[in-house]
Amino acid sequence: MATVTHYLITNRQIDLIDGREVINPGGRERAVDDARISFRFARYTFDPDNVEDQGTVELVPDLITPPVIEMFSGTILSASDKSPEQLEGKGKARAAEDLSGSNQVFMEVFRTLKDDNAGNVLFFIHGFRSNLAVTLTTIRLLHTRYVKPGSNVQTIITFTWPARRSLLRYLDDQHDARVSGYALARVYQRLHDFLAELFNTTTAKPCHRSIHLLCHSMGNQVLYYMLERLKEQRLSRRETFRQAILMGADVPYDAFEVDHPMNLLIDLCERVHVYYHRRDLALVASSAKFLQNRLGRVGFKRNTSPPLAADVHEIDITDVPSQDTDTFLTNLLEFDQNELIQHWSYLSNETIINDIEQVFRTGRSGLRLISPPYVGPADGE
Repeated sequence: MATVTHYLITNRQIDLIDGREVINPGGRERAVDDARISFRFARYTFDPDNVEDQGTVELVPDLITPPVIEMFSGTILSASDKSPEQLEGKGKARAAEDLSGSNQVFMEVFRTLKDDNAGNVLFFIHGFRSNLAVTLTTIRLLHTRYVKPGSNVQTIITFTWPARRSLLRYLDDQHDARVSGYALARVYQRLHDFLAELFNTTTAKPCHRSIHLLCHSMGNQVLYYMLERLKEQRLSRRETFRQAILMGADVPYDAFEVDHPMNLLIDLCERVHVYYHRRDLALVASSAKFLQNRLGRVGFKRNTSPPLAADVHEIDITDVPSQDTDTFLTNLLEFDQNELIQHWSYLSNETIINDIEQVFRTGRSGLRLISPPYVGPADGE
């Protein structure tokens, strides 16, 4: 099979190795906590049929972006057309800077979506215990599970933040999730501005494709703090995503109450779907640490006032039979089989994978109606 290309957005550290910019692979860096809150874009290309192929990550050059109207007319130069003088500022290792060339990736994806035979975009935010190597493997697994004949997903865009593999660094990852959420808010604002300029200053017409959102574990904290920043700074919000899926969400179970940031998510998408597992071992530990129930383990806090929006749904997957056979996932993440089943089912359980695909196609889960009603335990239990 031919190679495929998906995209990364990252606020991980960028290093210069042998004159080439690379994303720091060690996973030991911290998110930059300053006014810049920077990010970069990259392309990840690999052969999905060749398990030996590690693929290549190509950072998009940090170039001055021409106006969107110029890009839409086809006059934008590719990176290979740029002179060395235009590729300035690459003489030292540094933290990632705001990528003025983000519009290049946005335009690539937009042009792909305009194709009548194109599929949709899956925007993915990973959780903790995901250094760069784990993130790239997760992208390959997402491709295998969700980009296949009969699926309506074609392109994956992953926001990868400075998470570590060690459970002992959980609190560090929580700090980095907050700062990374602020960086993601800037990405969202950049996309918002790109779309506004594209449709207001060019002859471009909205495509009929969708962008779906999938957040896993602490990736939901990144989303939480993105929404918090959008609210604090009164940044523009528009319906960007079609379906939002929150898997094993490591956020408080009252995160959707009216005065909390997650309540804003419905402004950004058509429907929200929260998948939770009452025996999620990873979130049991998180609940004990914070002395508060986690959304991905008990679902929504009951007696929410005012009631949740009609387009916010919860799906109890506790009683979904296990079909997990991927020992590679177990070895990669150093999880025991039960934790894999309960916390990583969006990659490892065919029933859950098929249901998520159904949500992408129809906006409705086939599991939600058979899930028994459940009242979560008191805080700290």
